[in-house]
Amino acid sequence: MKKFFVILPDNMPLLLCGKGYYDALKSVGFFAEKSIISELDDRAIIDYSPDCVLFFDFNEDILSLINKLRKGNKECIFIFYLTSKITTEKEKFIQNIKNKKFKRVFFTADKENMSLFKGINYLPIGINGKKYKADFDGYKNTVNIIANPENEKTIKLFEYLNEFFDNISFYADENEYIKSLESSYFLGLTEETKLSYKKSYKGSLSSEKERSKAFSESYINIVLNDKVENGIEYSILEVMASGSFVFCESKSEIRRLFDVGREIETFDNFETLLQKIEFYMRYPQIGHSIGLNARSATINNHSAYDRVRQIEKILKKNFLQEEKENE
Repeated sequence: MKKFFVILPDNMPLLLCGKGYYDALKSVGFFAEKSIISELDDRAIIDYSPDCVLFFDFNEDILSLINKLRKGNKECIFIFYLTSKITTEKEKFIQNIKNKKFKRVFFTADKENMSLFKGINYLPIGINGKKYKADFDGYKNTVNIIANPENEKTIKLFEYLNEFFDNISFYADENEYIKSLESSYFLGLTEETKLSYKKSYKGSLSSEKERSKAFSESYINIVLNDKVENGIEYSILEVMASGSFVFCESKSEIRRLFDVGREIETFDNFETLLQKIEFYMRYPQIGHSIGLNARSATINNHSAYDRVRQIEKILKKNFLQEEKENE
């Protein structure tokens, strides 16, 4: 198990997440190559002859690639890392993969996926925190929202906070932002709020450096955890790795993995969020201290390097033991 090929998702920030695991694989002694899923070259992957293929995303075209690899390299292990709650369509795909006879192992960062089948491994998402540290130059924004703008909750949150605070910003994929302007949620806003919403949009962010700078320029970063039901939204780790103060919705796994009030802050509803923001605005030194603790927590406890070692451990347990039994 020395050669890995990493299949990266197209969407941010999970593309950056996958690259972090790719870097970690090489750092701990593996040979590794990578490709974005939309740019896959089956021939190049087959010629590389990987021992393991790590998928952060998958579609129907992946079946063709898997079957080709299986024919050319019988020892190949297919590793599926489910970084969010799986849709019904992808669940059907996974069940098909699970029933195939080739070697495969499943990891999930969202505990909701544990019910898919027996034998799936829970593994919280990790981050290459070294790429996110930004020099602190002072705050430009009071509040930054990190979420899917097509989601009704995101626009309602913006509308709510816009009543109380100036200098609100948000970053999102440009296509998602454009679609949000056509949504019924946006069209229901007042003209003044619509204008504020448009002014608050700061574009899409495509690199760790850009994202870290954006997070560190905002005193409070709010992550709406809408893609992961019970686990860590990757953007939460991005903000924390940047040494920035992050709020997210209160979830049992967040409370288990982080020291709430010291490394991260949570909220149950918009009213609670507002009350907490007003408190931390009165005591900015506390918020800044939480950001520093957050960075330390990600580096020490949620590193992609540690996660890769856990993946390696599971692979050895599952497949080296199998090889011994077959000798």
